[in-house]
Amino acid sequence: MTSPISSFPARAEQQGSNDPSKDGRPTQTLDRWVGAACIVVALVATSAVLHKYELGWADQSRLWAATVGTILVPGWLIVRRVPLGHAVVRIGAAFVTGLGAQLFGWALAVRLHLPWLQWIVPLVFAGLIAGAMALLRGRFGRQDEPADGSCGEAHDEADGRRRAVPARMPWWASLGLLFSWVLFLRSLTAGLWSITPLGGTMRWYPDMYWHTAITANAMHHVPPNDPQSLADGALDYHWFSNAHAAGLTIASGVQLEKAAVVFWYVPVVASMLLLVYGLAAYLSRSAAGGLVAAALSVLAPSVLLVRGIDPGASSVAYWLSPSNTLSLPVAVLATFVLCMVLRANERRPDMLAFTIYVLLLCPGSKVSLLPTLLSGVGLVTIVTIVAVIRRRAVWHDVVRPVSLLAVGAAIVVSSRPLFAGGGGGSTIEPGATARRSRIWTASLATDPPPGSVTLALLVAAFVGTYLAVTLVAATVGGSRDPAPVLYLGMMVAALLAMFLIEHPAFSQVYFMRGIVPVTAAFLGWGAIAVVRRLIGVLGARRAPALITVCAVAGAGIGEFTQSTSAMQQKEPLLQLSWLLPMVVVLFVTAVMTVILLLRRDRISVVVGAVLAFSILGFAVAPTAHVLAQDPIPQWHTGGVARGTHLNQDEIRGAAALARANVNASPMATNVHCSRIRTTPRCDPRAFWPAALTRSPAFIGAWAYTASGRASGTAGVSFLQQPYYDQRAYALNESVFRAPTARSVAALRAYGVRFLYADRRASAVSADLARYADVIWRSPTVTVYELR
Repeated sequence: MTSPISSFPARAEQQGSNDPSKDGRPTQTLDRWVGAACIVVALVATSAVLHKYELGWADQSRLWAATVGTILVPGWLIVRRVPLGHAVVRIGAAFVTGLGAQLFGWALAVRLHLPWLQWIVPLVFAGLIAGAMALLRGRFGRQDEPADGSCGEAHDEADGRRRAVPARMPWWASLGLLFSWVLFLRSLTAGLWSITPLGGTMRWYPDMYWHTAITANAMHHVPPNDPQSLADGALDYHWFSNAHAAGLTIASGVQLEKAAVVFWYVPVVASMLLLVYGLAAYLSRSAAGGLVAAALSVLAPSVLLVRGIDPGASSVAYWLSPSNTLSLPVAVLATFVLCMVLRANERRPDMLAFTIYVLLLCPGSKVSLLPTLLSGVGLVTIVTIVAVIRRRAVWHDVVRPVSLLAVGAAIVVSSRPLFAGGGGGSTIEPGATARRSRIWTASLATDPPPGSVTLALLVAAFVGTYLAVTLVAATVGGSRDPAPVLYLGMMVAALLAMFLIEHPAFSQVYFMRGIVPVTAAFLGWGAIAVVRRLIGVLGARRAPALITVCAVAGAGIGEFTQSTSAMQQKEPLLQLSWLLPMVVVLFVTAVMTVILLLRRDRISVVVGAVLAFSILGFAVAPTAHVLAQDPIPQWHTGGVARGTHLNQDEIRGAAALARANVNASPMATNVHCSRIRTTPRCDPRAFWPAALTRSPAFIGAWAYTASGRASGTAGVSFLQQPYYDQRAYALNESVFRAPTARSVAALRAYGVRFLYADRRASAVSADLARYADVIWRSPTVTVYELR
């Protein structure tokens, strides 16, 4: 019977084999039965949670059918011959690759106004891609695929041994994945679904309305237009998450919010979890590596000594950004195939084509993702060139990374007009993320204010929160494996983006957020590499006991620090008396850990393992603490939510307009401000009218519009900018306050057909009834259709 411990030592390398004489039929049977039971439990638990949040059994069945038929089956056709290890991992990869097929079907279904194409086109598209890959494999590639699913790598592990990729999932790995999935469900319910109820009047986080409005627009336009400003036209933003949710809605016929706000997170997060397991198992040649990585994907490590020093980019559980959530499994699969292609010795043009296909999904998922990946490929290229110069490699070895770099750069440049608009307004600002932290802004009021030295130390302290990634140093061996170099390049690029790029909405942190699950996979690999070395020194019994004690002790210390006064103080003043010692401790610890993990002598192996797992346990404690406390986002208890609930008139009026406006014609509204009442210099993030009415607004809430970013008033926050076209804005407001035949005709000339008038936002003239028909009326809201 296999166990987590038996997967570490060399004698257990047989676990990746399918030979019954090695593994034993009883063990295989147990693995299969436990795996099947875990799948059933996960499905039942997920279904029960979805039912609690307004998704009935019929809706769930239709959404699952749409997911399987338009995404998973087409994706499986593409990945079925890609050597990714266990079939469950291939399911995760099938979902990501199937997204491309689904989006192609969505584009044709919407463009041709034929919803049934959403079911047919993905299958045809996937068949063509699979056929092209088979042609490349048969004509130019090797006919014999590696039995271990390794894509033919000929490199050695960090400890000098070759191991096969696990071809099946041990029972304990299935249980571990189930545990991680339960934690993800808890995070989704507490951090998203409980604060975005489909019924009632509770205001959602503004960005959720913004994305819902884009998804509604994607039901009618390819590419989607900006639903908050008719003049802006096509949306230059990474809108794949919105198009994906629109495709699910078209295929299933389920209410849009049920697909876009609740259901679609489930297959996306599940595919990410499976791919994290698969990538770590592939890198470490161990199911135990996959198990550790799966746990760390939900319990993301972050070394927090003081709560004020938290970059906010250490966890995948930022569910209020749908585009970031969709990019997570794409990031893991892209890293997976890049590792396979860069490691491979034999020629595999089909794998190169598959890699390009996956890279094409990156910009539309999250525009920051592909540059981060290419930074890793660029570092691999540099290291390979240096190896050639030192005569440790040949020039032929440079061709593959250079080719990937060139293709990736071409994708970035060509896709920029479609997807890169979200980066508008960004500037170069040394220490950017640190400057935006509360701990820095609170200290600016001191006399004298903190200087450049203090800022540099603060940046170093922020970087120190990623101290746990030093564990990846254990994966570096003498085989010139490009995988650790790839990850190092990605990590460096993400850190540089965080602390050099200043984005008005703090979006530079998404460079790091996008690779958090990749970090979990590499930490899983590093953990297994350390354990294997430790077993070689202490034996198979004492080594696991030692690392368990270290991890538990580190977690205990980490949990204790969560309740100390320093940790609870969110905005301590910056003082060299405590900042400098903190940075010195973090820096010395990082250097010592890396040096010890790179050495192979007995003392270094033991001390390095103790230090690495103690740090890992300490770093996991903050996330575990938050999950245990049933987290509610800060905005929900103050600011946006307090005193700004929608009332039933606003919700019912929006629904009435959505029913009347089946073709999603433009509408005008007097609601623009987050607190509903229209005032000068308000926060223009009232995205909910366009979302709930399913109608694009002539001028809605313009905080995130491209026109606003391009022509904003200098020195004024994007949350206080006026609308860029004041003449159009004046026309919009005059129609509600003092309509005339001329103003209504001018509005009609812009294509506006409906009006959503809310008396909580501004006065609404009774004269509107002279120029428009009332289709719904209440004391607060009146919905008109222009004659």
